[in-house]
Amino acid sequence: TMCTMNHPLEKGLLITVEGIDGSGKDTIARAMATELERQGQTVFDLDAWSKTRGALPSLEDTADAQVIFFSEPSYVWIGAAIRQELIRKGTDYSVRTIAEAFSLDRLILFTRFILPLRALGKTIIQQRHVSTSLIYQPLQDKNWTVEAAAALPGNALEIKEAPDLLVIASCD
Repeated sequence: TMCTMNHPLEKGLLITVEGIDGSGKDTIARAMATELERQGQTVFDLDAWSKTRGALPSLEDTADAQVIFFSEPSYVWIGAAIRQELIRKGTDYSVRTIAEAFSLDRLILFTRFILPLRALGKTIIQQRHVSTSLIYQPLQDKNWTVEAAAALPGNALEIKEAPDLLVIASCD
């Protein structure tokens, strides 16, 4: 059971759910959102909104929501290119190319949307985080380091804006 999140904050709460593919990240993150809805909070599903409209929403589109739910990579623009092409099985893009795309997607998401929403006091539930890139990408290419991944602009920004709560899903 989650605690009620109706306390005042200087900035919104950022909750990140991490784990390997198939570990239950989506189930955990959506259960959090569902519980907050049950407690009377309005949840804005950025993923669903973006999939149907092909863009990120404006801050005004989320004005009535207390909770924002989203996944990395996004489902539009660079995130869509990552999902549809760069990480698709059978492609041969370099780790650096993929790392730069993830970083740019994060930079746009955080600059345009997540940081302003946190400043407005919104609770953000994020599925995946820069920690995935810091772990997976150096494992895929011995010449690509954690330091190189962390230095990319979007990654550096997300590291600076660390989550208030990190949930790591685990499975056998």
